[in-house]
Amino acid sequence: PKGAPVPFSAVAKVFGQLEATSKRLEITRIISNFFRLVTALTPEDLLPVVYVLPTDTRLAPLSCR
Repeated sequence: PKGAPVPFSAVAKVFGQLEATSKRLEITRIISNFFRLVTALTPEDLLPVVYVLPTDTRLAPLSCR
């Protein structure tokens, strides 16, 4: 529901989807869709969600750094 905190089960589901693939474009799709959902429903939870992302998750190739 709109305005409700992001449930941990939703974050866990995203982590499971990220673990299931090694494809960079698929990882980007999963993360961006989740960010869109969080932004639409509970924008104040976006920053905490970003903080708990796995540190090895890359949204761009290393050459873009």
